[in-house]
Amino acid sequence: MTCICQQHYDEAHPIRDSFATVRQNCPALREVLLPDTAWQLASKRMDELSDPSKHRSYLLLAYEHGVLAKITAPIHRFLLIDAHPHNNFTKQYRKDLQERWIIESDPTKRHERYRRFFGKLVELLVCQTLTEREWTVTGLEALGACADIIAVSPENMANSLSVKYIGQSTYDFEQNLSTLVGGPTIGVGSPYDAINYLLFRIYEAAYQLQNFSTPKIAIIVIDAMTWHVFEEPLESQWVCWTQPAFCRGSCNWDNFLQKQYGRYPTIRRDLSDIVRTLNRIFVFEMNSQYEFVLKHDEQLGV
Repeated sequence: MTCICQQHYDEAHPIRDSFATVRQNCPALREVLLPDTAWQLASKRMDELSDPSKHRSYLLLAYEHGVLAKITAPIHRFLLIDAHPHNNFTKQYRKDLQERWIIESDPTKRHERYRRFFGKLVELLVCQTLTEREWTVTGLEALGACADIIAVSPENMANSLSVKYIGQSTYDFEQNLSTLVGGPTIGVGSPYDAINYLLFRIYEAAYQLQNFSTPKIAIIVIDAMTWHVFEEPLESQWVCWTQPAFCRGSCNWDNFLQKQYGRYPTIRRDLSDIVRTLNRIFVFEMNSQYEFVLKHDEQLGV
């Protein structure tokens, strides 16, 4: 497949004009990520915003840095047929995958919208990563499947997968924002809270997959900006996977978990049982080039 999105930015031309041309001629951008209505809204705010967040369009940044094709490749591969959206492409995913987060005026709310939006895109990036590892993707929630991804392993086993993305937390974003405007600087987040949050996201994945009859896999993708706080707990094996449990965290963690009881009222009691319904857990670090590095592969043996 050859598309204009594979071309690198020529610095001899204004980047907004070049990107507009790429967007108009790339069906992954024009039909999915930045259709006309989203483009009309987002194009006015694609450059670095004037507030201290320094937010910019992730698509424009990817184009500038020569990695736009890493983002568009799974769109072309899984969501388009002959340059048109797949007939089964759901209305919800059509909405979720559009770059509209940039139009939010409040920096913190904009960050939260971006994180939710990017979590949907990560599902497709995971699909691309799996195919590069000789898996065969046979179903996507974006195309109406019941799980985020249905995929056949290199061992010819069909699996149901749930994907969870972990980016920069709202708390860390606000602390960085405070520093940028001359406020106090604080240290990095707690590794105890980090491993608890990782277990929470794995629980969410397992909870969503618990009634599936096929082998169940949780895939956790951690952004490189956040990876440092998860590295020590994972490499030092803080979690006993035969009996996973939350460790003692900070007040921030306690407050966060308290807010989750509406969705998961029995999480403290059934954390271990639910997580152990999974057959496997993959933890990837995603770097700024949208490359996935496998950091942890836990086979639970269910």
